[in-house]
Amino acid sequence: MDERIPSHKTAAAADKPCIYFSIGKECGLLSIGKCKGEKCSFRLTEQEYEAAQKQWKDRMNRMDPEKQIEISRKYYGGKKQW
Repeated sequence: MDERIPSHKTAAAADKPCIYFSIGKECGLLSIGKCKGEKCSFRLTEQEYEAAQKQWKDRMNRMDPEKQIEISRKYYGGKKQW
């Protein structure tokens, strides 16, 4: 899992399944301070995040190998992240 995503496995976050939720009811992704809850368009559960990552990896693996190399060089320092 991405290290930039804050851990949400705290008692304070137990009722808030968003992966970006942090201690103090602050958003760990946006610079808005207090969490907007279900109204937030960036709200993402761990299951939704994992499904999105799987979909991204599957799509990347279906690409032409030369295109994969081009993307890995441009965005990932030449390392294939999928």
